[in-house]
Amino acid sequence: MNTKRLKIGTPETVTNVKEARRWARSRPTATRSPSARKSGGAPFLLSGGAASLLESESAKAVAEALRAAAEKDGPPALIVLDTLARNFGPGDENSTADMNRFVQTVDAMRGAYPGCTVIVVHHTGHGDKSRTRGSAVLRAALDAEYRVEMKAGIVTVTNTKMKEAPPPRPFCFEIQPIVVGPGKEGQPIGSAVLVEVKGQPRTQSPNLTPNESLGLKAFHAARERAGGSAVADAPVPLEA
Repeated sequence: MNTKRLKIGTPETVTNVKEARRWARSRPTATRSPSARKSGGAPFLLSGGAASLLESESAKAVAEALRAAAEKDGPPALIVLDTLARNFGPGDENSTADMNRFVQTVDAMRGAYPGCTVIVVHHTGHGDKSRTRGSAVLRAALDAEYRVEMKAGIVTVTNTKMKEAPPPRPFCFEIQPIVVGPGKEGQPIGSAVLVEVKGQPRTQSPNLTPNESLGLKAFHAARERAGGSAVADAPVPLEA
């Protein structure tokens, strides 16, 4: 697994990316923008492609790349596999045996670096958007699971599993476009960062139409400007 070293983020992160390769440089750079969190200057290592973690030789190559990075910059604190499908090789996501092998490889990767967190980016099912695609083995092995979805321009991150801690409330964000620098011919290169929405209700909400969501957002914004909190302090009784 070839890696490219970028000075960004803290702590050290090793990311295996295949999807959206053309954004591989702009997205890390975007996290250093004023609207994103300040970088601590720790190394951010980006792989040159996906790895088939079900195949022993490919898995060994990933382990060796991680070991070389750890010897140079210290052990990684975060490893991101983006996405599961791109790093699953010839395996069948619906196969219990194949998913077990994938989980065992990820466990070995995490076990080699105590305290390291491994994030696996995965897709929801085609029919049931409330659960991950493929074998239930993956979800059973997770310490925590989050669903990311966007409605009416608001990105909501909802915890759907928390093994040994109280589940946090949903987090809401807006996508903010930014320019990260000029291209080879001087044209602007754009990317985006997530900015947490101030005053957005961080509770589970029913499925709303875009107009209903816009109206609800406007109501909470107006309430804040009037001096009230974004979320009502007490239930409001409705009278017939």
